[in-house]
Amino acid sequence: MNVQTKNEANLTYREYPGFSQNIAESEVDYHVENLKILGYSVIKNAFSPEKAKEIADKLEKLYAKQDAEFGKERLKELNESEVHRGLLVEDEIFLQMVCEPQVLQVVHRHVGKTSILNLQNASCASPGAKHYQSAWHRDFAKDFTVSKCIAMNAFWCISDFTAENGATWILPYSHRLEDFPSERFIIENSKQLTVPAGSIILWDSLLLHKAGFNHTDARRFGVNHMYTRPFLKQQIDFPEYLKGKIDVESQLGQLLGFWAIPPKSIAEFRVNPDKRTYRRGQG
Repeated sequence: MNVQTKNEANLTYREYPGFSQNIAESEVDYHVENLKILGYSVIKNAFSPEKAKEIADKLEKLYAKQDAEFGKERLKELNESEVHRGLLVEDEIFLQMVCEPQVLQVVHRHVGKTSILNLQNASCASPGAKHYQSAWHRDFAKDFTVSKCIAMNAFWCISDFTAENGATWILPYSHRLEDFPSERFIIENSKQLTVPAGSIILWDSLLLHKAGFNHTDARRFGVNHMYTRPFLKQQIDFPEYLKGKIDVESQLGQLLGFWAIPPKSIAEFRVNPDKRTYRRGQG
């Protein structure tokens, strides 16, 4: 008896008037389709184990520096003990991550070519620790849905993400929901993304997700990026934070929001259009 495989079963489909089929001829097509329908996609082997180790070593030092600067107890009070928000000014490698071509190709297709970086945060899941990201949440925490994507995340898995160390849980399709679904629905339909270090998880910023619980004796590191349309406010004012450190006319300058700065006065607004701080065509 011949048994039809899953791939063979998907080669044909019944045609209906007015319907067409998506064509995914490239990796970018594949990821954009996943993001539109599922709300997430995974870029496998996006960076090497050696680079993951290099970033992890840098994060260990940066977290120690942050603890010394702000104090561990104060960071816990602010729900900031597992988060680092100042990566861009600490090391060149984090600026390079913002411009990762594999990610930007998808961002430009799915969000828009004038997208800017809204945030870049490192997350650390310490052994046995529970933090605010352990609850189901949206990174773009607004009470609406949109027909077109206005924000998406690129989460770099610096450590192996396993069931044991609390790999990220996601709820597929939830970027289309106006309300949070019931607990039963979440339990029956959520999915844990177990992926090796070197993977980049892409998701619509309205997708419900959460950090899992780390049952191992080692920290689990990730670096999260959110890219948004330029009219959305950044989590941190990168043009001010990085003033004098970035070539404003470079692609990185555009990505960090230097081309979408609101004018600070009427006089600053009423200059020639080519001199405005919020440049033409940025959206």
